[in-house]
Amino acid sequence: MRDTSKLTRKIITNKDGHKQTVWVKMSYKDAKEKFKDVKVSRKSMQGKWSKDYKDYFNVDGEHEVVDIKDITPIRQRAKGIANGRKIMALAMQGRTDKRKPLSVEVDSEGKYKLTDGNSTYYLLVNEIGIDKVPVTIQKK
Repeated sequence: MRDTSKLTRKIITNKDGHKQTVWVKMSYKDAKEKFKDVKVSRKSMQGKWSKDYKDYFNVDGEHEVVDIKDITPIRQRAKGIANGRKIMALAMQGRTDKRKPLSVEVDSEGKYKLTDGNSTYYLLVNEIGIDKVPVTIQKK
């Protein structure tokens, strides 16, 4: 029997018009909706986070790996951090897709300004403790 613990069941209509059950890995967007009522607290994850950024980020595409100390966030939202904690925990467990690399712009001093991924950044720095992260550099 196939292990479906990390998959979600979908009913599709095949090309012949018949209903069919398929098992698929849940997308980031679907996981956010499905697990919106699941609570993952800081305390419940203490000591359980992986220190490997590849457990949280999809690094198949073009990206660079930079020191997280060279990144400056632009905001911090409590709701975003709570959602990020849940989705990152699910991604680490293989229950949902991993997120894309953080999006940054390079400032005049060669430092990175975060344009997307502020809640993820907060979690990486304050709860997980990762030193290096994948980023995609955006043009200004």
